[in-house]
Formats: sequence, structure tokens, C-alpha cells
Amino acid sequence: MEKTLVQMTSEIVAAQAGSGRVSPDELAASIHQVYAALVEVQEREQCAKTETEGEATGLGYLRANPQKSVTRNLVFCLECGMKFKQLTSRHLTTHGLTPLEYRAKWGFSKRQPLVARQLSAQRRKTALDNRLGERLAAARRQRLAG
Repeated sequence: MEKTLVQMTSEIVAAQAGSGRVSPDELAASIHQVYAALVEVQEREQCAKTETEGEATGLGYLRANPQKSVTRNLVFCLECGMKFKQLTSRHLTTHGLTPLEYRAKWGFSKRQPLVARQLSAQRRKTALDNRLGERLAAARRQRLAG
């Protein structure tokens, strides 16, 4: 269980007061100084933790290099930092964008798929295995002939 700032302050001041004579005014001033110092340390730790979490997600880095947001296994939304296998129009509407607007905003080409490369390759393999391209061509020829 973590100690509170008040508990830590009381322990520190008690240790200081135990080493020599301290007047009540000095004791009160010492309590305020130690507490203020502990609050400052805690705030610095919080800021450092927030910065390292931001670096861990790399959202700033990805925004500077949008092409890196489409990886082998994931696609990172550059608006919120969430991870997906496919960045859908449904998600983009939560940011008030269409896929075309998203691509334009972040500098992707209009034809850039917002899908993880592995998922795209898996779909391509399935389409080739099932000969979907050949079936589509045959259906088009039949429609034109018919």
C-alpha cells in the first residue's frame, strides 16, 4: 500500500525533529516545506509518466510520419491513436471524417488501403485461391454478351 503525501511528510518531519530541538514555528514551516517539495516531486513524476506513455504509443511520431501508421499487423488511427486491423469508415465518422477526407488530411494517396498489410495479403490469397478474379471476368463477359 502506498503512503500518502501527508504520511510521508509526517515521517520526514518527525525524523528531522527527532535529531534536535525544534520550535513550534520551525516545525510548522518544516511541514509546509516538506509537503510542498513532495507535491512537486509527485507532479514531476506524473508529467514524466505521461510523456513516456505518449512516446510508447508513438502517436506524435506517427503523425509526423503517417505512412508508418499502416504496419504489417495493425493500422493506427492518427486522430486518436487506437489500433485496428482495418480502419473503417464507421470509426472515422467518430472523428467527423470520411475515409477520403482522412487520407487527404494525413497525406495518403486516394487509393491507399487503410488495412494492415497482413490482412490485405490474406484477403488477396483467399481471392486467388477461390479464383474470384476469373469468376468476375466471366460474369462481366456473360453480362455483355447476354
